[in-house]
Amino acid sequence: MVALLMNLTSNTYHSIQRNILNNYPTEALLHSVLSGSILIVFFCSLFINMERRLSFPSILEVITGTGKYKFYAYNPEDFQMMINRNLQEN
Repeated sequence: MVALLMNLTSNTYHSIQRNILNNYPTEALLHSVLSGSILIVFFCSLFINMERRLSFPSILEVITGTGKYKFYAYNPEDFQMMINRNLQEN
């Protein structure tokens, strides 16, 4: 994934240089900058999300009256026991 991001960044940079050297219109330059930047941000966020999901073996989902929350944990049973213990104390 890091190689993909590096390749995409390099291609975007070279595309911008090519547009400037060939005197393309400003719209083409803006299109290259924006589309390349959006793709880089998209793949960065995808990489961060997948890295977080793959680094933790399980997910604990907590449903409350106001919403639904997901916690990524190594040992969700211990986490669940800790939450239940705190709820019983209150």
